[in-house]
Amino acid sequence: MYGPYTLASLKDKGLKPLDMVWFTGLAEWTLVTNVEVLVPYIQSTETHNVKKKTLLEKVFSFLN
Repeated sequence: MYGPYTLASLKDKGLKPLDMVWFTGLAEWTLVTNVEVLVPYIQSTETHNVKKKTLLEKVFSFLN
């Protein structure tokens, strides 16, 4: 993402655990997980970690 963004727009866009943020008062860019006020707006990546089947798994599932 590119900014600047308001807090409300960050909430709407959703944040990922590895997103970096900077705002006045921070010495440097930091992980969003280190900014307590933003932590509740971090989207879980658990639902996005779908296991991809290997070629062998695909062949076996096709044959069965």
